[in-house]
Amino acid sequence: MSFRLAALLLITFAAPSNALSARRTPLMGWSSWSVYGCDISEDKIKEQALAMDALGLKALGYTYIDIDDCWQAYNRSAAGVQVANASLFPSGMKALADWLHARGFKLGLYSDAGTATCQKRAGSYGHEEQDAKTYAEVRAMLVLVLVLVLVLVLVLVLVLVLVLVLVLVPMMLVVLWLTSHSLPFSGASTCSSTTRATCQRERRSRSCCTP
Repeated sequence: MSFRLAALLLITFAAPSNALSARRTPLMGWSSWSVYGCDISEDKIKEQALAMDALGLKALGYTYIDIDDCWQAYNRSAAGVQVANASLFPSGMKALADWLHARGFKLGLYSDAGTATCQKRAGSYGHEEQDAKTYAEVRAMLVLVLVLVLVLVLVLVLVLVLVLVLVLVPMMLVVLWLTSHSLPFSGASTCSSTTRATCQRERRSRSCCTP
Protein backbone atom coordinates (compact mmCIF):
# COMPACT_ATOMS: atom_id res chain seq x y z
CA MET A 1 0.00 0.00 0.00
CA SER A 2 2.86 2.37 0.85
CA PHE A 3 4.30 1.79 -2.67
CA ARG A 4 1.10 2.95 -4.34
CA LEU A 5 0.83 5.93 -2.03
CA ALA A 6 4.37 7.00 -2.87
CA ALA A 7 3.66 6.68 -6.57
CA LEU A 8 0.46 8.71 -6.33
CA LEU A 9 2.24 11.40 -4.32
CA LEU A 10 4.96 11.52 -6.95
CA ILE A 11 2.41 11.93 -9.72
CA THR A 12 0.57 14.59 -7.72
CA PHE A 13 3.65 16.74 -7.04
CA ALA A 14 4.89 16.28 -10.60
CA ALA A 15 1.65 17.72 -11.97
CA PRO A 16 1.64 21.29 -13.33
CA SER A 17 1.19 23.89 -10.60
CA ASN A 18 -1.81 25.48 -12.32
CA ALA A 19 -3.55 22.08 -12.40
CA LEU A 20 -2.94 21.62 -8.68
CA SER A 21 -4.14 25.12 -7.85
CA ALA A 22 -7.35 24.53 -9.79
CA ARG A 23 -7.98 21.19 -8.08
CA ARG A 24 -10.01 21.45 -4.88
CA THR A 25 -9.78 17.76 -3.99
CA PRO A 26 -7.01 15.14 -4.06
CA LEU A 27 -6.91 12.56 -6.84
CA MET A 28 -9.91 10.34 -6.14
CA GLY A 29 -11.09 7.11 -7.65
CA TRP A 30 -11.30 3.36 -7.22
CA SER A 31 -8.69 0.60 -7.21
CA SER A 32 -9.46 -2.97 -8.21
CA TRP A 33 -7.18 -4.72 -5.73
CA SER A 34 -9.12 -4.08 -2.51
CA VAL A 35 -12.25 -5.63 -4.03
CA TYR A 36 -11.16 -8.18 -6.61
CA GLY A 37 -7.48 -8.85 -6.08
CA CYS A 38 -6.41 -10.90 -9.10
CA ASP A 39 -9.98 -11.82 -9.99
CA ILE A 40 -10.44 -8.94 -12.43
CA SER A 41 -11.76 -8.70 -15.96
CA GLU A 42 -12.81 -6.19 -18.58
CA ASP A 43 -16.48 -6.68 -17.73
CA LYS A 44 -15.92 -6.11 -14.00
CA ILE A 45 -14.04 -2.87 -14.64
CA LYS A 46 -16.86 -1.60 -16.85
CA GLU A 47 -19.48 -2.61 -14.29
CA GLN A 48 -17.58 -0.74 -11.60
CA ALA A 49 -17.35 2.40 -13.72
CA LEU A 50 -21.08 2.31 -14.49
CA ALA A 51 -21.86 1.82 -10.78
CA MET A 52 -19.68 4.78 -9.78
CA ASP A 53 -21.47 6.93 -12.33
CA ALA A 54 -24.92 5.75 -11.21
CA LEU A 55 -24.13 6.38 -7.54
CA GLY A 56 -23.03 9.93 -8.30
CA LEU A 57 -19.42 9.30 -7.31
CA LYS A 58 -18.03 10.46 -10.65
CA ALA A 59 -19.85 13.77 -10.25
CA LEU A 60 -18.15 14.18 -6.87
CA GLY A 61 -14.71 13.78 -8.41
CA TYR A 62 -14.09 10.03 -8.21
CA THR A 63 -12.90 9.75 -11.79
CA TYR A 64 -9.85 7.47 -11.61
CA ILE A 65 -10.24 3.76 -12.31
CA ASP A 66 -7.02 2.06 -11.23
CA ILE A 67 -6.54 -1.50 -12.47
CA ASP A 68 -4.08 -3.16 -10.14
CA ASP A 69 -1.98 -6.29 -10.59
CA CYS A 70 -2.97 -9.24 -12.82
CA TRP A 71 -4.19 -7.35 -15.88
CA GLN A 72 -0.93 -8.20 -17.67
CA ALA A 73 -0.02 -11.43 -19.37
CA TYR A 74 2.62 -13.56 -17.70
CA ASN A 75 4.97 -12.99 -20.61
CA ARG A 76 5.60 -10.17 -23.04
CA SER A 77 4.95 -10.38 -26.75
CA ALA A 78 7.65 -11.58 -29.13
CA ALA A 79 8.59 -7.91 -29.63
CA GLY A 80 8.92 -7.42 -25.88
CA VAL A 81 5.74 -5.35 -25.56
CA GLN A 82 3.70 -5.45 -22.37
CA VAL A 83 0.31 -6.95 -23.27
CA ALA A 84 -2.92 -7.57 -21.43
CA ASN A 85 -4.20 -10.99 -20.47
CA ALA A 86 -6.29 -11.78 -23.53
CA SER A 87 -8.72 -14.01 -21.65
CA LEU A 88 -9.49 -11.30 -19.07
CA PHE A 89 -9.33 -8.24 -21.34
CA PRO A 90 -10.23 -9.50 -24.81
CA SER A 91 -10.72 -6.00 -26.23
CA GLY A 92 -7.28 -4.86 -25.05
CA MET A 93 -6.37 -2.01 -22.74
CA LYS A 94 -6.56 0.65 -25.46
CA ALA A 95 -10.20 -0.17 -26.15
CA LEU A 96 -10.98 -0.23 -22.41
CA ALA A 97 -9.25 3.14 -21.91
CA ASP A 98 -11.24 4.66 -24.77
CA TRP A 99 -14.46 3.27 -23.26
CA LEU A 100 -13.66 4.81 -19.86
CA HIS A 101 -12.52 8.14 -21.31
CA ALA A 102 -15.74 8.44 -23.30
CA ARG A 103 -17.64 8.23 -19.99
CA GLY A 104 -15.54 10.81 -18.18
CA PHE A 105 -13.18 8.45 -16.35
CA LYS A 106 -9.40 8.18 -16.36
CA LEU A 107 -7.58 4.86 -16.45
CA GLY A 108 -4.71 3.92 -14.15
CA LEU A 109 -2.58 0.83 -14.84
CA TYR A 110 -0.39 -0.94 -12.31
CA SER A 111 3.15 -1.92 -13.19
CA ASP A 112 6.30 -2.89 -11.30
CA ALA A 113 9.88 -1.64 -11.43
CA GLY A 114 11.15 -5.20 -11.03
CA THR A 115 11.31 -8.11 -13.44
CA ALA A 116 7.91 -9.34 -12.26
CA THR A 117 4.89 -7.90 -10.47
CA CYS A 118 3.83 -9.01 -7.01
CA GLN A 119 1.66 -11.67 -8.68
CA LYS A 120 4.44 -12.82 -11.03
CA ARG A 121 3.23 -11.06 -14.17
CA ALA A 122 5.73 -9.38 -16.49
CA GLY A 123 7.41 -6.40 -14.79
CA SER A 124 8.97 -3.32 -16.37
CA TYR A 125 12.63 -3.84 -15.49
CA GLY A 126 14.72 -3.41 -18.64
CA HIS A 127 11.64 -2.28 -20.59
CA GLU A 128 10.95 1.08 -18.93
CA GLU A 129 11.12 3.20 -22.07
CA GLN A 130 9.21 0.64 -24.10
CA ASP A 131 6.47 0.39 -21.48
CA ALA A 132 6.22 4.17 -21.18
CA LYS A 133 5.50 4.35 -24.91
CA THR A 134 2.98 1.51 -24.63
CA TYR A 135 1.12 3.19 -21.77
CA ALA A 136 1.21 6.51 -23.60
CA GLU A 137 -0.54 4.85 -26.52
CA VAL A 138 -3.14 3.51 -24.12
CA ARG A 139 -3.36 7.01 -22.60
CA ALA A 140 -3.50 5.56 -19.12
CA MET A 141 -2.16 7.12 -15.94
CA LEU A 142 0.77 4.83 -15.17
CA VAL A 143 1.07 3.93 -11.49
CA LEU A 144 4.58 2.55 -10.94
CA VAL A 145 5.42 0.68 -7.78
CA LEU A 146 8.50 2.50 -6.47
CA VAL A 147 10.34 -0.54 -5.20
CA LEU A 148 13.74 0.99 -5.88
CA VAL A 149 12.82 4.13 -3.97
CA LEU A 150 11.74 2.06 -0.99
CA VAL A 151 14.99 0.11 -1.07
CA LEU A 152 16.95 3.37 -1.16
CA VAL A 153 15.03 4.69 1.84
CA LEU A 154 15.68 1.50 3.78
CA VAL A 155 19.39 1.67 2.98
CA LEU A 156 19.55 5.27 4.17
CA VAL A 157 17.78 4.34 7.40
CA LEU A 158 20.22 1.48 8.01
CA VAL A 159 23.19 3.78 7.37
CA LEU A 160 21.78 6.34 9.80
CA VAL A 161 21.30 3.68 12.48
CA LEU A 162 24.83 2.40 11.90
CA VAL A 163 26.30 5.88 12.22
CA LEU A 164 24.39 6.51 15.43
CA VAL A 165 25.61 3.21 16.88
CA LEU A 166 29.21 3.93 15.92
CA VAL A 167 29.03 7.37 17.53
CA LEU A 168 26.88 6.73 20.59
CA VAL A 169 28.42 3.44 21.73
CA PRO A 170 31.98 4.80 22.00
CA MET A 171 30.66 7.88 23.81
CA MET A 172 28.81 5.71 26.32
CA LEU A 173 31.90 3.57 26.86
CA VAL A 174 34.00 6.66 27.52
CA VAL A 175 31.46 7.99 30.01
CA LEU A 176 31.36 4.65 31.82
CA TRP A 177 35.17 4.49 31.94
CA LEU A 178 35.43 8.01 33.33
CA THR A 179 32.77 7.26 35.91
CA SER A 180 34.46 4.07 37.09
CA HIS A 181 37.93 5.68 37.20
CA SER A 182 37.00 9.05 38.64
CA LEU A 183 39.34 10.21 41.42
CA PRO A 184 37.96 11.05 44.86
CA PHE A 185 37.58 14.68 45.71
CA SER A 186 40.83 15.96 47.10
CA GLY A 187 40.84 18.67 49.67
CA ALA A 188 44.33 17.96 51.06
CA SER A 189 45.47 21.53 50.68
CA THR A 190 42.61 22.79 52.81
CA CYS A 191 42.67 19.91 55.30
CA SER A 192 46.37 19.75 56.10
CA SER A 193 46.13 22.19 58.98
CA THR A 194 42.78 21.08 60.39
CA THR A 195 42.21 18.81 63.34
CA ARG A 196 41.09 15.21 62.86
CA ALA A 197 37.60 15.89 64.22
CA THR A 198 37.17 18.94 61.98
CA CYS A 199 38.39 17.02 58.94
CA GLN A 200 35.94 14.20 59.62
CA ARG A 201 33.11 16.67 59.75
CA GLU A 202 34.32 18.28 56.54
CA ARG A 203 34.67 14.84 54.91
CA ARG A 204 31.02 14.19 55.55
CA SER A 205 30.24 17.42 53.79
CA ARG A 206 32.67 16.42 50.98
CA SER A 207 34.84 19.46 51.57
CA CYS A 208 37.77 17.49 52.97
CA CYS A 209 39.15 14.04 52.04
CA THR A 210 42.35 13.84 54.08
CA PRO A 211 42.19 12.84 57.80
